[in-house]
Amino acid sequence: YKGAVPDEVCSTDMAMKSSGGNTENQSQNNESEATNENSVTANSASMTATAKPSTPKWQCDFCTEARFDDYKDAAAHEKICEKNFDCCIIHFDSGKHFKLHKTTEIAGNIRKYLNACYDSEYASSHPGLSAITTKNMPGFTAAVPQQDNSKDCGVYMLENAERMLQSTPLVDNAFVKMKGTNKKTFFGSNGYDKNVIERKRDDILQLIQTLHRGENKIG
Repeated sequence: YKGAVPDEVCSTDMAMKSSGGNTENQSQNNESEATNENSVTANSASMTATAKPSTPKWQCDFCTEARFDDYKDAAAHEKICEKNFDCCIIHFDSGKHFKLHKTTEIAGNIRKYLNACYDSEYASSHPGLSAITTKNMPGFTAAVPQQDNSKDCGVYMLENAERMLQSTPLVDNAFVKMKGTNKKTFFGSNGYDKNVIERKRDDILQLIQTLHRGENKIG
């Protein structure tokens, strides 16, 4: 029978077999592409589900923990952040080397007094205020000129007080963290030396003599 089949029939049969084979291969390719597409879709969905949320734009400069997407919310938080403290106790000790006064003890006594004052006078009218501690009201010793004797304590105290009143520093969170240092000294470029103290001592003496002679009555 094989030899009796016309060449046209054999040619057509071969074409059909060939066409059938291509169709089967195409079907397999389509199934493979569909599988790949499903895999990509599944991976995309998985990545979307496990994607981390975007990092907020604004971070609190004081606690460095609170974060916000909106600047106004961040600014409002910083105003009430517990670590945004601008209160401190400054000890102006011109005789550190004498070791007569301990800053920690002095600051501790002041905190005790302030807490007792709050409890007795303001606790009922202003309830809920946190206690004054070393965290929200730290104490430190100011970097001020040092005396070389044991008799000029009062003169140095007056000079420091005058300079504080003449050029009061801005006491904010940065000031407290830096412990008031400015160019290695508390008063910065407005520091002074012993000549200033000697002149002030002479001025005080002249004032006392003037008052003693009655040349300048007070009141």
